[in-house]
Amino acid sequence: MIDDASDAFIDNLLGFLPPAVLLLTHQQGADGDTIPAEPSAELAAAARAAMSREEKTALLKKVLRSPQFHQSLASLTTALRDGGLPAVADALGVTVENGGFVRGGTMPLGGGEAVQAFVEGVKKEVQEKQQ
Repeated sequence: MIDDASDAFIDNLLGFLPPAVLLLTHQQGADGDTIPAEPSAELAAAARAAMSREEKTALLKKVLRSPQFHQSLASLTTALRDGGLPAVADALGVTVENGGFVRGGTMPLGGGEAVQAFVEGVKKEVQEKQQ
C-alpha cells in the first residue's frame, strides 16, 4: 500500500506522526544538531519537505512494522472487544451505529461485532470526507 500510494497520501500519513519522529529521521547522518524537546509544526514540515520519497516510505514502513504500533492496535482491539466501543468511538469522534450499543439496549457491543462496528464507522467517515 505504501509503495503504490500517491505523494499526497504519503505526506498525509506523515502528518499523523509526532514531529520528533520526522526530525530524528531527517537528521540521521546530519551534523549532530540536537532536536528540541517540543519541535514545532513548522520544523516538522520543513523536515518532511526535505525528505525524499524513499525516505518517507521507509519511515512509514518502519512505523507500521514497529512493535509499538502493533501493541497499540492490540490494545485498541481489546478495548473494543471488551465493551469499550461507545467510549472509544466518542473519544475519537467516530460515529458508530446505535452509539456502540446493542440495538434497543444499553449494553455496549462486544467481541468481533464491536470491532466491525468501529471499522465501519471509520470507513463511513472517510467516505463522507472524500465527497
